[in-house]
Amino acid sequence: MSIKNFESTHTCGQHGSNAGNSRASRKFITSQIQAVLKVRPDLRAVDIKNDMLSIFGIKINYSKAWWSKETAQQDLFSDYDEAYNSLRWYESMVHATNPGSRVVIDADDGRFKRLFISYNACIEGFIAGYRPLLFLDGIFIKDRYRGILLSATRYDGNQGIFPLAYCVCDQENEVNWKWFLQGLWTLLYDRENYYQPPHRLVMIFDADKGIRAAVEKFFPDAFHLRCVLYLVENFKKKMKDFGHKDNDMKELAAIDHRAYVTVMEYSPERWANVHFPGISVLLLMYGHVTSNVAESFNSWIRKAQLLRILPLVETIRKQIMERMHERRLVGQKWSGYLCLEAEMVLCDNIQHGSCLAIKHSTEDIMEVESNKTCRVDLKNRTCSCRSRDITRILCKHACAVITLMGREI
Repeated sequence: MSIKNFESTHTCGQHGSNAGNSRASRKFITSQIQAVLKVRPDLRAVDIKNDMLSIFGIKINYSKAWWSKETAQQDLFSDYDEAYNSLRWYESMVHATNPGSRVVIDADDGRFKRLFISYNACIEGFIAGYRPLLFLDGIFIKDRYRGILLSATRYDGNQGIFPLAYCVCDQENEVNWKWFLQGLWTLLYDRENYYQPPHRLVMIFDADKGIRAAVEKFFPDAFHLRCVLYLVENFKKKMKDFGHKDNDMKELAAIDHRAYVTVMEYSPERWANVHFPGISVLLLMYGHVTSNVAESFNSWIRKAQLLRILPLVETIRKQIMERMHERRLVGQKWSGYLCLEAEMVLCDNIQHGSCLAIKHSTEDIMEVESNKTCRVDLKNRTCSCRSRDITRILCKHACAVITLMGREI
């Protein structure tokens, strides 16, 4: 064998004119990223471009990276149509392997519309460890069809997120929220052992987008309020913009400047109480006025929201299962009756209640003086501050009275 021609200038290299065209096939790129996609479903096309360049020294264009990811996802998780067609199978498997769970598929002439899921452990856990706060929110699903995932989440006894139910639908609107909350009402109240909550539910949400109408229809007795923190910030913004043209607060000051000054001096919980009697003060006191729980849930499923619908719901199921197992192991190590966070709050209430002045009204009713006078009824186990309605933990006023009665005895 002999060399007849030698070309010292090459055009097929990394920086040649054909870089990014045929130097790496889609099949090759797909084979390289499949293992990565299993643990990183949030892998972006730009990340694939950078990885191919840094690892193999190959330049590829964005389109090839994107289609390679689509091919890899299809090989790993099946295609979009097949994922939706498999939901009926998934529904039957959940009912067979997890009795008591509720999975409802809403279809129109065989075309998927909505999906409602609540696993039995979530239902029983909510009822057994009931707290009246329920956070409603929606988050975008970042697959090809760009759907929405609606969720109902609450706090557990140790201040962690506890998902109750979720719904996959096409958009966040009144129709879909009503369908979701109807399913929520059904799993709580339309059951063999009728669910009778000890206190009124409190539905908390940020933007309305049809939630308010849905809550009013299916949970008419519940407190339903938008995010108080949002109202506080919006109010402060209006006050900050005072003096601008067409500002409502300017009209208030023009009518009565003293009223403007008074409003500025009032803390948010006082004026919020006009719209949410009693409950807003309580919520502000205990830090449950924002959608932090819903936002934590959305962050928790961030990787799942990038998947096709069947891997999405299965990923969420596994996350719930793993979290409950972890909490079961942690709970087995607790020596006290209460959760750690609840025990810390109770100890804090006992400490702060030790210095409060107490006056007897009757044998069972006493008045406790703190920032404001609160009425503690030992017989009915109530306090006018109503914090126990939300936290399910004795407030400092009740702790003060119980401590005093214990000393007298």
